[in-house]
Amino acid sequence: MRYGLKLTFIPDQKYFISGGNQIIKLWQTKTLENLQEISVTDISDLWFTSVATSPDAKFIAACKAYKIYIWRVGLWENPIHTFGKTLFSNIFDVFGFDALAFSPNSKTLAANNNKDIKLWNVESGKEIAKLYGHSDKVTCVAFNPKNEQILASCSYDKTIKIWYTESQECLGTFSAHRDSIYTLTFSPDGELLASGSNDNTIKLWRLNTGEIAQTLRKHSDAVTCLVFSPDGKTLISGSNDGKIVEWKITENESQAFSEEHRRGVTSIAISPDGNTLISGGRDQTIKVWKR
Repeated sequence: MRYGLKLTFIPDQKYFISGGNQIIKLWQTKTLENLQEISVTDISDLWFTSVATSPDAKFIAACKAYKIYIWRVGLWENPIHTFGKTLFSNIFDVFGFDALAFSPNSKTLAANNNKDIKLWNVESGKEIAKLYGHSDKVTCVAFNPKNEQILASCSYDKTIKIWYTESQECLGTFSAHRDSIYTLTFSPDGELLASGSNDNTIKLWRLNTGEIAQTLRKHSDAVTCLVFSPDGKTLISGSNDGKIVEWKITENESQAFSEEHRRGVTSIAISPDGNTLISGGRDQTIKVWKR
């Protein structure tokens, strides 16, 4: 999961960001020109494991195993914050950071911290909460786009937890996957939560009841990344089988993209207008799709 390209659009959709081996790159969406490179070298901490942009388009966050960086968009010389793990956890936590998410109001950044989740205030850099509850490594975190206090997390422990961040309370646990869960994402209306697992399936959960709305099967290997289209009608998945599949939720139809990655897909992102999809993989390529 970790050693492949990670991607995110800046919400103005003119640019997207890729994170790879020691380098963050800024790309122009229309021309695919590489406009800027940010080199963050560390001999013991090589690959960027996640990248994220704030909904207000003011901040970029990226993490390696043992450090999280936040930059203001356009001011790349120095990050405004760097969050690191302690020396103790550097030695004994081999997993490190590899999942990031900004809250809808852009004020909070969430990240996995092995079995736990940490929350920081983006402007001040102050840690504001730590969420405990999973029994194994957390693999993905996602805020509900309609409520910045609702956060979802998934884990190697085969469960999804829903958190109310203000009170640091776990509101519920969803459990139905038969293996580790690698990725999750909310629908734009915040009512559905999609999860992808090492059991090769995608499950759609109704947030208010915790019931499974659909189970989607088409991949032949672990589902590693998911994104909804802006209108919420389509879900797009990437997998370790190298395939990208588009699922039309209401029609219960699916179609694989015509071209595959030579190795597993590690990231997908969609532009705010829904017209452009980008995918990155362990083959170190970025594919750009027009929808």
